[in-house]
Amino acid sequence: MLFIFRPKNLFLIALLQCLILIEAGDYNYLFFNTAKTIYLLLSTLLIAAAGYVINDYFDVKIDLINKPAKVIIGNKLPRRWAIIIHVTLTSIGLGCAWLVNLHTFIIALVCALLLYVYSAAFKKQFLIGNLVIALLSTLSVWICKAYINELFTVKILAYATFAALCTFIREVIKDLEDEKGDAVFQSNTLAINLGLRKTKKIILASAIILLIGIIFYPLLVPSWVIMPDFLQIAYPLYLWMGAGIPLIYFIIKLIKSDKQKDFAQLSRLMKLIMLIGIFSIVLC
Repeated sequence: MLFIFRPKNLFLIALLQCLILIEAGDYNYLFFNTAKTIYLLLSTLLIAAAGYVINDYFDVKIDLINKPAKVIIGNKLPRRWAIIIHVTLTSIGLGCAWLVNLHTFIIALVCALLLYVYSAAFKKQFLIGNLVIALLSTLSVWICKAYINELFTVKILAYATFAALCTFIREVIKDLEDEKGDAVFQSNTLAINLGLRKTKKIILASAIILLIGIIFYPLLVPSWVIMPDFLQIAYPLYLWMGAGIPLIYFIIKLIKSDKQKDFAQLSRLMKLIMLIGIFSIVLC
């Protein structure tokens, strides 16, 4: 039942925001403004959880084809209760955002609206659904900037871009995973519109761009961030070994993949790469 809220994804979001807040000001924002920090995290997590619920609500028929064993709405959870849960979580999440500040509330409201419109319409449209989810991943980073104003913009931009690219890649892979059910209901996703080969090329190009960033970004960081000598070595090594090598493996495996189970494995691998990359923020 809890799967409907995607707890692993929620953990990843919370971890990203906590690491950004820790990095922002010598732990001040994570621990000394405890109430507002809790409101910020609750707001993001509740709105994200509500988004997963409404996404499953609109995808019941498609999911019955793609992953029938995982369908909760209509089986374990009545459809009307899914709507009630979505509205309740969204409302509480927006209320928590209001308790932080106006800017946080505005971003949270935009995220809530985008999640609903994505599930109801954008998800089945060519490319736009993938880009919306990538944007939402970026907003989960920038909502922290709406909470405080001392974040180093270039660094946050870099990590927001990293999160967006990883998310975009995963979303396009999911299009390949769900192609069978999407085709039955005439969705206009990348996989259906372009086919397997061209969609894989888009994923490959995005992964190569991500790899280039992982290779060169840590070499540029010391030019604008004061780092001890050992971190100037440890930081790039961590990213290259922890995220770069798995990404190279991802690219090799992607080239050979053509089955649903292959794409499911690639999706999990990209989530791991994203997790490892996010952890690196505490080193710079």
